[in-house]
Amino acid sequence: HVEENQSPAPMFGPDTTVCSNASIILDGTSGTYSYLWQDNSTAQIFTVTALGTYNVMVVDTVTGCSGADTILVGVAPAPTFSLGSDVTVCNGTLVSFSGPAGQYSYLWNTSDTTASISTGAAGYYELELTDSINGCSAMDTVMLTVNPNPAVALGADTAICSAAGSLALNG
Repeated sequence: HVEENQSPAPMFGPDTTVCSNASIILDGTSGTYSYLWQDNSTAQIFTVTALGTYNVMVVDTVTGCSGADTILVGVAPAPTFSLGSDVTVCNGTLVSFSGPAGQYSYLWNTSDTTASISTGAAGYYELELTDSINGCSAMDTVMLTVNPNPAVALGADTAICSAAGSLALNG
């Protein structure tokens, strides 16, 4: 009686591209296996953050059977941008925030989909910018603080005679 043991079969899928501000996880499959990655590490999971060829040799520690897989990972540039520093203004002042021009789609936390927004309302404003060619995205947030205008009350209208002198006003 001859029994055939199954070899482990890690499956990374086709070659892929990761955005420069992201990573992908390669899994050598779970079981009673030992793992040997291209960098001589031995964990089941390998995190990829850079361009390169990645491979794993998986050995079943019970049967001694082995299997391997290789994947080429490219890196696409993620957009980089800044909405600028947090802003503080007086009540009634409009402020504009803008993402960069280019091959991007825009999604603000206000649901606007334009490159720029104008607002006078206090709060956080977040823009998710997505490159329409490679699909990579980035986010930035800015805080708008709106200070109340000072209240001024000079009192009721008053008439004075020029001979009487002066009237003190207190703001």
